[in-house]
Amino acid sequence: MKASSVGGAEVQGTEQRGRWRLIVDAPGSAPLNMAKDEAILRGLENGQGLPTLRLYEWRRPAISVGRYQAADTLNRGAQESGVQVVRRITGGRAVLHNMELTYSVVCDARHELFTYGIRGAYRAISRCIVGALKDIGVGAELSLVGSAGAGGKRDSCFHVPARFEVTAGGRKIVGSSQRRFKRALLQHGSILFGMDKALTDAVFGKGASSRMSWVSEFTESSMEELKRALPLRVAEGLGVTLEEIEPPCGEETLIKSLEHSRYSNSAWNISGTDEVIEDGLKASGI
Repeated sequence: MKASSVGGAEVQGTEQRGRWRLIVDAPGSAPLNMAKDEAILRGLENGQGLPTLRLYEWRRPAISVGRYQAADTLNRGAQESGVQVVRRITGGRAVLHNMELTYSVVCDARHELFTYGIRGAYRAISRCIVGALKDIGVGAELSLVGSAGAGGKRDSCFHVPARFEVTAGGRKIVGSSQRRFKRALLQHGSILFGMDKALTDAVFGKGASSRMSWVSEFTESSMEELKRALPLRVAEGLGVTLEEIEPPCGEETLIKSLEHSRYSNSAWNISGTDEVIEDGLKASGI
């Protein structure tokens, strides 16, 4: 077993509520990134592995769309910009993944901090992110207005903040979404570190970038500093110990299966068709 690399020791909260796994990944492809989040969620749902905080980046720009979001128009714009589209299993609106740190939290849906449902989980996790951003010099705040449906029919997740999401300078700097199974919960989100304004406006329309904030607007701190700060805040805020440990048996196989059968499949990514994919996973005993 290997202790967390953050500070050269395991990351431990002051009031212990459990042992969690920490993953700090190298940049990955869009299908791989989404497959890994889902595999960890499915594993915990099936009683394998530990609750997990995962930090990762994207090898090249990609758009992730929400589970039930229409992707046809976005896909045309993405093709014109040379950007891949992938569909998340979580809800919400589209995110352009580029120059960012993505986090994912997979945990027991019955965790005492999340007993108030979706909003309770958003608030608990967002407070950790706010603390980490403040640690590196960003005056981040928790939005106390809006609702889970904020943004209406707009394509972009970052159009307006929902309640308990993270803002800086009055604009959204983190976009998050959730998926709950019976026993396990996934929340993942994009922490904008930089901004390619031309690409953002090309994908979401003129002026879209003006509604967003990003870390490098407010601080000269590096992404590596944020990668160190966030696990510390999660450990403290959720009262857990984070350790870098080996994945449970079967996780890598499931990741590869999901990467190819779901997240490299246009039937899922563009149309949202799920039945054939789910049938294939069940036939494989997953």
